Amino acid sequence: APDSLSAKDQSSNLYREIEKFDLWVTIRAAPADGLGFGQPFLRPIPLPDISSFEFHQYLPHNSLLWIWIKTGFFGFVAMLYILARTIAQGTSRFRKLPTGTDAVVALGAVRFVVMYSVFLYVEIAWEPRNVVLLALSMGLCTGPLRRDRDESAETARVDESRAKRARPLAAVGGRP
Repeated sequence: APDSLSAKDQSSNLYREIEKFDLWVTIRAAPADGLGFGQPFLRPIPLPDISSFEFHQYLPHNSLLWIWIKTGFFGFVAMLYILARTIAQGTSRFRKLPTGTDAVVALGAVRFVVMYSVFLYVEIAWEPRNVVLLALSMGLCTGPLRRDRDESAETARVDESRAKRARPLAAVGGRP
């Protein structure tokens, strides 16, 4: 119900719509290689003054398109690939884990990466605190937990010791 929004909310939405148009114009100006970091995005339609935010010319609300503006098409595709691959690996990992703490942690990590991917589209998201949590979640989605490696190593040692004990018995006709 857009008519029920307050004047403040309507002006915020208008700002973001103008900003999104300006971002697409900027992308069309340099689609392949982007503008690079340290360059402000183009503003064919002037935005309302928010100069109280120091980086208002450099950091748009749409952090997903910001990557395209700064790194170009291939950087944008690389970021999308990394996010999609992380979600796919995390989901696969979650499905293979037995229920328990590890499964809950894997599911939480996948859900955070999905949530962050959506958040990138609507807000300034590349802040250190957020990126650290994203990196942690991506690591949980794609890398084995330490406990997984310890358990698999322990299982291999137990299997190896059982095999050593079974060999002498098998040589003399006994049962392992």
